Amino acid sequence: MYELGVLRKKFNSFTSVHSTTSQTSVAHQTKEVCETIQKLNVELMAKDVNERTLEEKMEQFMKSSRSK
Repeated sequence: MYELGVLRKKFNSFTSVHSTTSQTSVAHQTKEVCETIQKLNVELMAKDVNERTLEEKMEQFMKSSRSK
């Protein structure tokens, strides 16, 4: 019975360390995903601005070519 108690303590210790490591890993991965999402949102906004600028230039071009 004594050996089972020792094994249980070792298992509980391992499980505790593994659980903490796993939680840290998940937290790190979550942080990385959030950072990636933020970067992609910034890129998307920049592309949206560029698209609007191109649309405005196209409208100006169309207006100027009609008036000729």
